[in-house]
Amino acid sequence: MDPVVETKLADEESINLQRLKCDTVAVDNWKIVEKAHGIQLLPTFETQYPFSPDRLLIERCPNLFALSVTGSGYDMVDVNGCTEAGVLLVNQGGANADSVAQHVLGLMLDLSNKLFKAIDECGKGQMAGAFIVRNMSVLLVVQSKIN
Repeated sequence: MDPVVETKLADEESINLQRLKCDTVAVDNWKIVEKAHGIQLLPTFETQYPFSPDRLLIERCPNLFALSVTGSGYDMVDVNGCTEAGVLLVNQGGANADSVAQHVLGLMLDLSNKLFKAIDECGKGQMAGAFIVRNMSVLLVVQSKIN
């Protein structure tokens, strides 16, 4: 994750900011997490059990004031558990907007021009000649093996 928050909070004497690593023994991480007032979560696919933002985590953190999720989605969080415990849930919608837009454009090009199918066919030696796509300033040339 971008260390900008760590950089800005480094001089705050009233804040003890700690970055936990997934490969650290869970018992050692729990000693820190259980005392937390705020937790910034990694994206869903990077947040590992037992630190998933579910009821277990919320109940084990009696001092927890806020959970912050990366990106716009918060489907991984037990929203009812947060509400019942009085824990504020926030997200950073738009934090990955550029990469999402790039991904969408790439998929649009792929689907409209069947690029992956063409690449797959070339890999199988099924296509003779070249497959050329010119669209939105993109030029992709896939040359098949000629037997």
